[in-house]
Amino acid sequence: MNLHTHTCTHTHPPSPFSLSLYTEAELAVRRGQTPPIGPINLANDNARLDTSWETATGNGTYPGFALAGLVCYKTVERSINNSFQYLTDTDTATATASKPSYQISSKVITAFVSNPATDHLAQPVILTFKHLKV
Repeated sequence: MNLHTHTCTHTHPPSPFSLSLYTEAELAVRRGQTPPIGPINLANDNARLDTSWETATGNGTYPGFALAGLVCYKTVERSINNSFQYLTDTDTATATASKPSYQISSKVITAFVSNPATDHLAQPVILTFKHLKV
């Protein structure tokens, strides 16, 4: 069996066109003649993705590769937290209107797999976040 696995980490420098100043990506790729099986575990200092190659591959036609990725946006939570200041309670017409308090307590991430049909997965996808205040 000809099976190759590649896992890499890449940090991108700041970009004026980026939503965040830094992103960190974890990527796992397997290619071969048969669909891969077994667990996929990707992690960085802020989050973890636990899934399987079966989930990444899916039940459709196997194209000869499967991949899974975890992208962490290192400063997006700061921008989002600053945008909550404009929110008010829906009851703004009365004197009882209040200003709710919201705070994102983890890094913002994106997780993805090469499977194009992720509506109903047979196996779980587990995302674990590190609390920023810990």
